Amino acid sequence: MYGLARCLTMHTNSPDAPNIHRRRLFSFFVTCLFIASLAPSFQSSEQPRKPPVKSAYDCAGKIRYSPIEGHWRIEQAIDDALKLLEKCESCRRMFSSDPQYAIDLLKRMRQDKVIIVSEAAPVLFKLSRDGKRLKVYESQTLGEAGAVTQDVADPKLKSPSGPMVYPCIYINPNEFIATDKPPVNSALYGLPPRTQRAVGILHELAHVARVIADDGQETEALRDISVASTNCVRRNCVTCEVFECPGAPKPPATRPKQKPKSNVVKDAGRARLSSPG
Repeated sequence: MYGLARCLTMHTNSPDAPNIHRRRLFSFFVTCLFIASLAPSFQSSEQPRKPPVKSAYDCAGKIRYSPIEGHWRIEQAIDDALKLLEKCESCRRMFSSDPQYAIDLLKRMRQDKVIIVSEAAPVLFKLSRDGKRLKVYESQTLGEAGAVTQDVADPKLKSPSGPMVYPCIYINPNEFIATDKPPVNSALYGLPPRTQRAVGILHELAHVARVIADDGQETEALRDISVASTNCVRRNCVTCEVFECPGAPKPPATRPKQKPKSNVVKDAGRARLSSPG
């Protein structure tokens, strides 16, 4: 209405206004109405962009978060993974003799927002003492991996067989956990897509708890380990049969202590490319 009022005021204040033909005045009036009607749409076209959800500690640094069109699939996969844990005692026992350990661990990681969507994961980094800022010196694309699990804690705080201190799970937005693509990992063949995604989440959770062997995509031997570990998760958590994972460290008897307050990371080494898509 402001545009209409201004337009009419400028026109009617002209010294030639008495001589303007009615048809020209009507045409001018319609033009002013059109301009006034466009003003609200111009003002509302710019929408503020929401900042990314903050996590309990920084998992990405300046690594670019990927679009999360498949976010609902990831949330669904976490829900399905929790259901498998609740259903199969063998699945819970694969993680710990404490039957609540794996369920609490997965819920905590979801709550802490350290299960993120990204096409890359940090492999050389330094985390600030308060855990709020991760400086990434080198990152690695996930390739065909469905997800990557990385501990961003100081190596001095890590244990060879104990659970990760500051675990982060990076979900590949281009592979099976976040899309409808079939997985590459042969241990997932024959399962419904939702179950495949849930097993993929549990595979990464098993890396966080360090109850399966380190694997990766770099060599055929590491890919074979990934398949064997995924098969172990499948047998324990889908068919609910007790099956010992090959090369797995001894699972913790109780839940781990809370993460330490101080944490300065040096060289974290290479990320494990597990759960290939």
